[in-house]
Amino acid sequence: MTKLLYLIVLLFTASSAFAQKTDTLYHFFKGSVNKEYSITMELKQSGATLTGAYFYDKYRKSVAIEGELREGNLIVLREVSAISNQNPSIFVGTYSANWKSITGTWENILKNRRYIFNLKAIQRPIGQAIPYRFDNIRRFQEFLNYFDLEPALPFVVHEGIQQKGFRWKSGVKESSKEDYKKIIPYRLAKRYIMNQVLLRPEGSFNYYDIKSKHYKPNEMHYTALCCVYRMPTYVGVLVNFEADTGWDRYDVTFLLTYDYAGHLLDACKVGKSLDLEYNGRQLKEKMTSHFLVDSTIEMRSSRSVVEYGTGKTEEEYYKEGATKQRIYYILQPSGRFIRQEVVLKKSQ
Repeated sequence: MTKLLYLIVLLFTASSAFAQKTDTLYHFFKGSVNKEYSITMELKQSGATLTGAYFYDKYRKSVAIEGELREGNLIVLREVSAISNQNPSIFVGTYSANWKSITGTWENILKNRRYIFNLKAIQRPIGQAIPYRFDNIRRFQEFLNYFDLEPALPFVVHEGIQQKGFRWKSGVKESSKEDYKKIIPYRLAKRYIMNQVLLRPEGSFNYYDIKSKHYKPNEMHYTALCCVYRMPTYVGVLVNFEADTGWDRYDVTFLLTYDYAGHLLDACKVGKSLDLEYNGRQLKEKMTSHFLVDSTIEMRSSRSVVEYGTGKTEEEYYKEGATKQRIYYILQPSGRFIRQEVVLKKSQ
């Protein structure tokens, strides 16, 4: 009897511990302080008690926080004091009932600073089973820091990296190529691009499989353009690949979508300028993409093949009697693309 009672107590204790563990809810947010300083925050909720951390996206140094929920959807968060932090700050605000947002004031009394802050929830993409880990989000931010421009939609990608159609958020002036072009460090390109997606090469040179010893940033194998979308469930990034082998020339732009922990969701080609030679032929191709407000990407392409020795040019897409194809990619809330092909009459 005593042994049976002991087993019952042990089972009850284990189930209680499990229940306490599953009672902890995790919330992730991205937003800004004073509409200027971008931050990322994790909150662990156990009843009305909150713990977690946040970091400024630019520096990615994690700062521990703790606090509580109060009546009227009030939330109070304090930086956890440490030897290296003699001036802890405090967040006081309100949270929405579904945890979609938090707004309020950030204050540091000793520094006599007080700013408004706004946070919006980061959610897992639809169908994504992998749970978020705050440290993974923090590491992926290092990659996102190379994409600090968000052009206003809609905009256009012309023939690879060409800048026509790109504008700053304010829409006041057109950006030059130098305004947003950055080289992705090899370790980041390897981790977040090359190891995740196999982009089919065109021609004889596989510039998606560059070895570390052959990676030369000044040759611009991988170039960051800008951040395209920051949606609640995913972030879309434009990446440009350039290579000139002396025989073949590439200038290709892809739109890659990631969740906020750096897992690749999908990829599609949105810009291209090729000049390749193979099997006694010269292939030239140019592609332009229009990004529309409704998350639809319209792609138009022209392609020609010149056969050496004959002087004959075959326009594969626009030759007499053929129809044009216009391809649309529709970007879903899951961060994945749906491809649709629309056949147009020759007069279009």
